[in-house]
Amino acid sequence: MTHASDPGIAFDEELGAWIVDGHEEFLAVSRSTAFNIPKLTLPPELLVNVGKVDIDPVQEQSDYVLLYSVGAHHRRRRRFLAGHFTRQAVDGRRESIRKTVRELLTEGQRAGRIDLTADITRPLLTRIMSDVVGIPPALRGEFDEWAHAVTNAGQLGVQGSPAEALHRAAESVNAITQLVRDLLGSPVDLPHGSILSYAAGRPSDAASLSVEELAANVRSIYSSGIETTEYLVASTAYMIFSSPSALRDLRADPSRIEAVVRETLRFTCPAVEIPVRRANRDVRIFNSLIREGDWVRLVALKAERDSRRFSCPDKFDHRRTDQSMPLTYGLGPHRCLGQHLATAIAEEVGRTLADPEYGAHMDTPFPGFRRRAALPVIWGPEWIHLALA
Repeated sequence: MTHASDPGIAFDEELGAWIVDGHEEFLAVSRSTAFNIPKLTLPPELLVNVGKVDIDPVQEQSDYVLLYSVGAHHRRRRRFLAGHFTRQAVDGRRESIRKTVRELLTEGQRAGRIDLTADITRPLLTRIMSDVVGIPPALRGEFDEWAHAVTNAGQLGVQGSPAEALHRAAESVNAITQLVRDLLGSPVDLPHGSILSYAAGRPSDAASLSVEELAANVRSIYSSGIETTEYLVASTAYMIFSSPSALRDLRADPSRIEAVVRETLRFTCPAVEIPVRRANRDVRIFNSLIREGDWVRLVALKAERDSRRFSCPDKFDHRRTDQSMPLTYGLGPHRCLGQHLATAIAEEVGRTLADPEYGAHMDTPFPGFRRRAALPVIWGPEWIHLALA
């Protein structure tokens, strides 16, 4: 049963949470300091068979990541990391992104057909995010396995062995922390301009992060950069090749890719939900009184289709004049640190795919949009099959 208070916000008794799916209501909650992003505890039923598995490393490392940080800790960590994700820093990586995309597409041309996610996006993102956080090429395979093991612990609800998943995640957290410690002690091979290279040059800086803080955020940034951007790139490609006007416009003027990606962020909204909030005090959002301790779920996909804000909201229109700041990156102090990087990657991949040189067009089997098991707040196409000239 749902009690409506405002058109875009209502309390759902079955879920025991406020559901926010209106555009203006979404903005109000996101910008308010009355809400925190809480760490969600593991459901007791999933821990019945875990036994004596030490999951402390998994729980402790979450204290250090930006997503769950608040106050002075959050500001200090964000200041230390933010310089690597400014527009200027991201623009400095665009040439490398374009070069990598073209190299991978040239390989795909030999086969005449690619799966965009498996053949282009995943190897591209692995390379980019490793360079950004500072993992040397020789260690990227192991690091990638560890990072995915931690992310995959989020699939506990659909896995048969919670103990195994948690044990692997705990081992991986410890392995990443030790790797970061070793790399900081011998920084010669660290990628230039990376987070770890920056940290290694400031060992005595009072604003520097501890090894534990660095390890947690390096892992989190790496995983987030891959898991979320993968779906954004796939969604962008889907919209380009399923919208004749978008493809025509891009081939006539490649700079239109900025509008295409921005409309993709609104229309497909890869982050269908933003992390759950919890009220830290009583607060009124328009006509709705949210009590201290109440849970709030922000449904970005519906907010981006709010007819009170957008004309013809269920139509993909890269030429629309009522575009706004994408909600999928969040707002306020926890706005996505890598928003400019994710957008740039989607733009460069989309721009290159639209180049007539590759003669790309969507091929069967056609994709469907679905939620990701490990991160159910993320959704999009898991594959995009493209035929190439």
